[in-house]
Amino acid sequence: MFKAQKNVFNLTVRFLFFLLLVGGGSTGMLWAQTQQATPTIQAEEVGRITLPPSTSITSAYRYDPVTDRYIFTQSIADYPITTPFVLTPEEFEARKLQEEIKAYFKEKTITLSGKDANLEETQKNLLPELY
Repeated sequence: MFKAQKNVFNLTVRFLFFLLLVGGGSTGMLWAQTQQATPTIQAEEVGRITLPPSTSITSAYRYDPVTDRYIFTQSIADYPITTPFVLTPEEFEARKLQEEIKAYFKEKTITLSGKDANLEETQKNLLPELY
């Protein structure tokens, strides 16, 4: 009988030790290594590679009077590299306007930064307070 009580005691001690090891008692989980938060990479930190536009790629709009549509194509030495993009006259005007606005503000930004090759010539189009 004494031997049976000893076996029960050993099993109880082992079980309690197991619970303490796995459950961590009141202090939380026990780990072999300390857990550290994994660093997250923000979009600004990754960086972006931008290539200058290639001079060999030609972009052109062509008007088709039969369908009354504009066709935008990009090619390299008369070899098309994209699918032609068909635009209605209203879509064409909106797209051209957006391209012109983008080019205008790009020119002004370069002029204000002082990195333009013809700086004095482009500064004539700015207000005197800006340069």
